[in-house]
Amino acid sequence: MDFWGDKTLDEVTGYTCRQYAETRSTPSAARRELEDFRAGIRLYARDGLLRDHVVVTLPKKEESRLDFFTRDQVAALLWYCWRAREVQKGKVTDKRHLRHVCRYILTAVYTGSRSARIWNASFTREAGRPWLDLDGGVYHRRAAGERATKKRAGTVRIPHRLLAHMRRWNAGVMRQDIKTKEWRRVPAAYLVEWQGRPANPKKAVAKAMDAVFGADHPYVAHSFRHTCATWLMWSRADVGDIAAYLTMTREMVMEVYGHEHPDAHQAIGDIFSTGRAGRRPTVSDRKAGNKPRNEVIPEEA
Repeated sequence: MDFWGDKTLDEVTGYTCRQYAETRSTPSAARRELEDFRAGIRLYARDGLLRDHVVVTLPKKEESRLDFFTRDQVAALLWYCWRAREVQKGKVTDKRHLRHVCRYILTAVYTGSRSARIWNASFTREAGRPWLDLDGGVYHRRAAGERATKKRAGTVRIPHRLLAHMRRWNAGVMRQDIKTKEWRRVPAAYLVEWQGRPANPKKAVAKAMDAVFGADHPYVAHSFRHTCATWLMWSRADVGDIAAYLTMTREMVMEVYGHEHPDAHQAIGDIFSTGRAGRRPTVSDRKAGNKPRNEVIPEEA
């Protein structure tokens, strides 16, 4: 928020808001930040510290992107992150600097969780963090005592295959002590961990996507959530179960992903396939409750 500097609230206008938006990386980023700015102003007003109404002008909301990955694409992304080696001073080193990103990708695809709910998660219960109960196989995506928001994050069971990975990650890796030269296993405290601390892999994931799919690819971090939802719809899983797993409403799942279900609009398709479409019922059909005859429409029709 350096842009606003020592400006006063009477300088918050449509013009200055548009100026601010031009300084941000994307319109969506500017919109999110201005929404936070607006919330702060409203809180200030509720406390009786502001007499005039201040309007924060937001950039137009962008169309939602529903791009998803195929299994082969996820595999390619994981393989790249697993094998990538860090380059220092123009030389390739032995440091596998992206392997922690594999944990993020797998968890995102398997659970459809939002980014911050993944990389902030710990393997033990900590204040202010999502956490993973590996004994019970439960993913607490919302921290204890955290206030619910419109971006809900419910508690879910961890799929067995992912749970096996998580238990192995939690067990840690073998590291050599610099002084004693002894090898010992160092357990991991966090799901996505770099040098012992939780790490936001946003930039690393973006660079990996560019490397694997090219700079003009349509994918963003949220594409993993779309991937999870899409794959579950393809599987013919119960829509109610999918909604509960992703912490969405059933209506939202159907509105956004309903067309991905293999049985979507099947009844409508059958009407056209059997020739019933376009055949108006006769009076006798309506009285008898009969359906129009299942005749095939001639090719020349």
